[in-house]
Amino acid sequence: MRETESSLQQFGEVLLKRQLVRQSAAPYFVRWVRQFLLRQASHEPLRDQVRRFCDDPVRQQGSPQPQVHAEAVRDYLTHLAVHRRVSAGTQNQAMCAILLLCRDVLGLNPEGLSLTPRAKRGRRLPVVLSIPETAALLAALRDLRRVMAGLIYGGGLRVSECCELRVKDIDFDQSLVFVRSRRTRTGQCC
Repeated sequence: MRETESSLQQFGEVLLKRQLVRQSAAPYFVRWVRQFLLRQASHEPLRDQVRRFCDDPVRQQGSPQPQVHAEAVRDYLTHLAVHRRVSAGTQNQAMCAILLLCRDVLGLNPEGLSLTPRAKRGRRLPVVLSIPETAALLAALRDLRRVMAGLIYGGGLRVSECCELRVKDIDFDQSLVFVRSRRTRTGQCC
C-alpha cells in the first residue's frame, strides 16, 4: 500500500511538473486513480473496466464537474501564435479541436469559449516587379518571346491566350488585340 501511495504522489507531481492539469485539479486526478486501483478486481479487459469506472454515478457524486476556462484556451491560442508562430488556419483548427473535445467527447459546456475570436488570415500582397525591373526583363528578351511577354504584361493576357493568338487577332491600326475563347471562339477586344 505504501508503494501505491508513493506512486500516486509521483503521479501527481508529474501532472503538475508537465503542466498537464491545473494545480487545483491535480488532487482530483490522483484521487480518481486511487479509487480505480482500489476497486474490486475483474477479469474483463482493462478498457472496459476504465469505461465502467468513469461512468459510475456514485464515484462522480463527490467529484466536481471539470470546467474549461476560456482564458486558458485564449492563452494557449496566443502561445501558438506568438511562441510557436503557427498560421491562422492552425490556430482555428486548434480552437475547433478544443471545442469538439469539450462538447462531444467530455460532455462539457465550454462557457464563453465559443465567443473566443477566431484568428484572421493576414492579407498577402502579391510580389510584383517594379517598373524598371519589368522594363529590364522585357529588354533582356528577344524576338517572339519579347512580343509575347509584352502582350501578356501589357494586355493582361493569360499565357494560354497569348499562345492561341493568330495574326488576324491583332489590329495594328486601332491598337487592338482580340482574345478568342477556345470554347465559343467569340472575340473580345482588349
